[in-house]
Amino acid sequence: MSWIWNLIQQRQIRNLEDRSADTLLGNKENRRSKADLEERIDQLSLISEAMWELLRDSSNISETMLLNKVEEIDIRDGKLDGKKDKSKLCNSCGRKINPRRKQCVFCGETEIIESAWEKV
Repeated sequence: MSWIWNLIQQRQIRNLEDRSADTLLGNKENRRSKADLEERIDQLSLISEAMWELLRDSSNISETMLLNKVEEIDIRDGKLDGKKDKSKLCNSCGRKINPRRKQCVFCGETEIIESAWEKV
């Protein structure tokens, strides 16, 4: 009977080793993905700063005006939290729609308002 128990334990050990190896591989992929995202954020930040400086230098838009606009956009979802609401608006009924949806769940409309920022 003990040999059966040994077989069961050996199989459990192999399963745990396999799961451990999968976890290590997943962690490695996550670290690589995180590094890619951080690099992309750095690039976008640099581009945004360059665009702001070009705009500021070629117009009469001030830093205060920019910060006020950021706050205005931030508060549109009812929360001043430094995040942009990702909801879309339905062309037909005007209600907020989950950004993953292609159709309004309230009225069935398929033409959902999108801004240029949502298309990028």
